[in-house]
Amino acid sequence: MYRKAAKQAFSTLTEGRNLTSAQTEFIDLVINHLAERGVVEPEAFYESPYTDLNGSGIEGIFPNADVLRIVAAVREIKLTAVA
Repeated sequence: MYRKAAKQAFSTLTEGRNLTSAQTEFIDLVINHLAERGVVEPEAFYESPYTDLNGSGIEGIFPNADVLRIVAAVREIKLTAVA
């Protein structure tokens, strides 16, 4: 997946919001992962390098509503990549 497309996939989550540095870094990690590999499994959000930002992974960085949006976005990307 191209970096630009990966960034676009998360633009609704990031635009117009004041994200913390950990949240910004997390999203950047996801975008880099997608750009390099095309997909990311949500389970990876509970492993390094994501847990390097917070030991609880995604749930320690984002509120539940955002966790659900991020997971839904990566699942949608995976479905699109497989199709």
